[in-house]
Amino acid sequence: MINIGKTRKLVHAYSELVYIGTTFIFAFMGWVMGLDGGEPWVKEHPILWRLLEYLQINSLYIYIGLGALGACAFISRRMGDPWIINKLKTILNGYQKGAFKGDDPVLKDRDRVTIFQHKTNCLFTCHWTANTVLKPWGKNPMFSDYLVPILRSGHISQQSKAAFFASDDPEKSEGVAGRAWAYNRPIVLNDLPNLGPKSPARDRNNYARETFTDVAMVDKYISEGKKLPRSIAAIPFESGGKVWGVVVLDSANPLGVGPDSVTHYSLTVALIGELLEKL
Repeated sequence: MINIGKTRKLVHAYSELVYIGTTFIFAFMGWVMGLDGGEPWVKEHPILWRLLEYLQINSLYIYIGLGALGACAFISRRMGDPWIINKLKTILNGYQKGAFKGDDPVLKDRDRVTIFQHKTNCLFTCHWTANTVLKPWGKNPMFSDYLVPILRSGHISQQSKAAFFASDDPEKSEGVAGRAWAYNRPIVLNDLPNLGPKSPARDRNNYARETFTDVAMVDKYISEGKKLPRSIAAIPFESGGKVWGVVVLDSANPLGVGPDSVTHYSLTVALIGELLEKL
């Protein structure tokens, strides 16, 4: 998930100044390195020449430092403007408040809206089939494509690492998010089985089949004490002229999401795509 702490905001705010400053210093160092000490003004300004000579001697370290600063500024800009991320978070929170049905406060705490980004040629994305950190792709080929969560509504459950395999073959794409992305159409599921440690194999198999997942994944989540949603909606969206990712709504309420959760919020999803173009 994207982290928008104070440090990141500060780094991003000064990253443009770093770009300008490093560019100026690089130009200045180019001038300094062209000096040989025979210039007419050197005899009149010996202290200044001593300083410039010191810069020449330590130029390698200066260039390394400038390169590191430039790299940090570049990475900060690539990670996106925290202002846009805050606006996206506000939109997701508003979506969360309006799109889900039911009044049970306990179930409401498990209403979530999550943005999944489609990422290609992933090496370090951890799939649920991975048994070791040395092979995070698990049963999938190396450098596979995945749908990875980047931003979620609310303030809890912000550490999700659920990544869904996204294949060129739509039937092999994993999960409701994977199928929605592959077919580029919304999918809404509700009244899914209520699963727990003592749930029969029939219910687990039905859940896996309806959500386009492997029953082994369902069993793994149950064994880890995770609560599986009872209703899910996945809406693919475009950004920059391509299907960028999927917005997923999931609820503990069996009727928490429905077609209205998609059709009444099409402009909201489109706005998410527009803002993500700026990241």
